[in-house]
Amino acid sequence: MTTTVARRQRGFSLIEIIAALVLLGILAATVFGFMGQAVRGFFISRDALEITQKAQIALNRMRIELTYLKSVSAASDTSLTFVSDISGSDTTYTIAYDGGGNRITWNTVTLIDDVASANGLTLQYRTGVAGVPDSSYADGDIIDITLNMRDSDGSTVTFTTSVFPGKITP
Repeated sequence: MTTTVARRQRGFSLIEIIAALVLLGILAATVFGFMGQAVRGFFISRDALEITQKAQIALNRMRIELTYLKSVSAASDTSLTFVSDISGSDTTYTIAYDGGGNRITWNTVTLIDDVASANGLTLQYRTGVAGVPDSSYADGDIIDITLNMRDSDGSTVTFTTSVFPGKITP
């Protein structure tokens, strides 16, 4: 009898080892599943932040330049050629959506890439808008800029801003 008891106390049975491995596998799968979601969430938020920063920089650049707008020489829904007086002298600039490269150019230099292929840049000029403070360009005029960016998962994210030409807005 003492021989049987001594033999049992020396180690684990095969069933105990298998049960422990199964429980360890279930625990590991659960932990790694949550970690995988956290890592995916990190990459999604990093990509969203990058797109937001790029859009903010591009929209701020366009807003600042259009604030000093003096005249428009050519315009369409996706491009604008204008004269600006930001540095004390009249300079002609062109903002355009390049559908082939999915980018927006500033005098042919890339201002922002990863622009959505459908309606990547929309410029809308509105005149006589009620409740808008006077501007030196024309009373109540606004330029609305809409920028559509491609997210990392392929969805479209829209950013907008408005500019009062000829007047710096707070």
